[in-house]
Amino acid sequence: MKFSNFLFPHSAKPEDDFEAVTQALEEAALTEELGFDAVWLGEHHIDG
Repeated sequence: MKFSNFLFPHSAKPEDDFEAVTQALEEAALTEELGFDAVWLGEHHIDG
């Protein structure tokens, strides 16, 4: 059995995007340290 972590970085304002991505990268690194097999990232398309 393999385990993975699904991440969906979210920010309410464009100026918070960098922080959201930084947090997702930190969580991805922790996921690897904990021995998970994969990390999945949600994809978000801006429409406005």
